[in-house]
Amino acid sequence: MKLIVNADDLGYSPHRDRGIFQAFQEGIVTSASLIVNGASGEQAAKQAIDMGLEIGLHLNLTEGKPLTNVPSLTNIQGTMHYKMKFLHHPVRKEDVQRETIAQLERFKELTGSYPHHVDGHQHAHIAPKIPEIIAPVLQRYGVRSTRIPDQDLEQLKWIEDDVRERYELRYIYAVKARLIYVRHGIRAPPCFIGVGLCGTQMTPLRIKESLKGAYGTIEMMVHPGHSSMGEEAGCGVHDDFDIDEGRKHECMVLCSIDLNQFEMTTWNKFST
Repeated sequence: MKLIVNADDLGYSPHRDRGIFQAFQEGIVTSASLIVNGASGEQAAKQAIDMGLEIGLHLNLTEGKPLTNVPSLTNIQGTMHYKMKFLHHPVRKEDVQRETIAQLERFKELTGSYPHHVDGHQHAHIAPKIPEIIAPVLQRYGVRSTRIPDQDLEQLKWIEDDVRERYELRYIYAVKARLIYVRHGIRAPPCFIGVGLCGTQMTPLRIKESLKGAYGTIEMMVHPGHSSMGEEAGCGVHDDFDIDEGRKHECMVLCSIDLNQFEMTTWNKFST
């Protein structure tokens, strides 16, 4: 079996970037997703290229300020609707496409090429109606792979009931999204893990439990980081997830775990 370990939120903040780069140097993170409108996006892209870390686009439609004028995606303060509010807020197709294109172009400015892999910050890319809007755009820009978070939750006994219910709803969105993306030539690994492994929930045993029954190429979603040391939160807003000690915990677990039973791989190798 092959394993892609993808670190989300590269470019969100300097302290998050440090954790991602450490986990990459330790040999566990194989790829990362870059937020091009994050507080440290430009510097993170440069450092990733210098280090040889493969990066894709972490399409951000839910946090901070957009790159373009997209009224249906923003509130009166000019920041994007956060997470669950985005999920239930009506958006205009033109706004979503405009911001998606702007972030693809910004990615090219920072890295020299368009991304071959795109996934969504806070899974915005699988939200209802979003795959139909952005899949043709991603196909036109040469995107070959994405994330489909359709993890089987059966073996994750430690997840609380309310969280499980929310993830089960996302599973439905993910299954529908997989069909839309594949029709546009954009593939995803057959297996995904990362649910129930965020922050202090992550342990070596739970990682192994999550991998039971997995096959083929697997994506493991992770969110490592370091302590903020008083630095500003990313994306222009204060975000508890960004500064939570769980980010440091994930980094420590990832840098200590042995996954040598898997062939570590990257998005580019998966999609070619």
